[in-house]
Amino acid sequence: ESAEKDPGFAVAHAGLAAALFVEEGYEEARAVIASAREAAARGTEREQSQVVALDHYVNLRSADAEVAMRAHLAKYPMDLMIVQRLYLMWFFQGRFAEMGALTDAAYEVLPEDGFVHGFRAFVLEETGNSKEAVPWAEGAMKQNPEDTWGVHALAHALYDLQSYEEAIERIPPAMDACVNMNYYWNHMLWHLVLYRLAIGEYERGLQMCFDWFEREPSPR
Repeated sequence: ESAEKDPGFAVAHAGLAAALFVEEGYEEARAVIASAREAAARGTEREQSQVVALDHYVNLRSADAEVAMRAHLAKYPMDLMIVQRLYLMWFFQGRFAEMGALTDAAYEVLPEDGFVHGFRAFVLEETGNSKEAVPWAEGAMKQNPEDTWGVHALAHALYDLQSYEEAIERIPPAMDACVNMNYYWNHMLWHLVLYRLAIGEYERGLQMCFDWFEREPSPR
């Protein structure tokens, strides 16, 4: 929406490109990031730095993207769009210690930000601290019920704590509050199946799979 209203808003175009990339709209993402580069040429150094980092990301230059993101955050640690992309790149590479350090740095400059709380919740769970992760996830969701990452962190933590019944009760309404979960909806449905399997409801879990995953288009 911001990109549509302000064609010269380079960072908005870059964010849209990253979102399209995640949604597997690769060609469109590359066209949009090209527009972002054009707009950034007339912008500030900070805008240009963000666009360069996301240009590398969208064009699958992961090593260059990491270097550019690190350099950007060294100057502008409050730019959460770059924090999020680097965090997720490291997640898929299994680099949890670096995710934790990145989250600590973001928390230092944005201690009240709900998104940062969600980042911390998830990395705590991934490093075996699920009990500690729960209040961080809850804090993120309290600030913003549409915080998909906070809900996702809570889903993981409750599973690890074997709190399956609690998860069955809490996660579906939390998901319903995330009206823009998009592609992540199917992933969260998979978590709901796992809870049913964990308590021995195998037939119900199987039926959920058929109901949710054996049809096109995707539920969300």
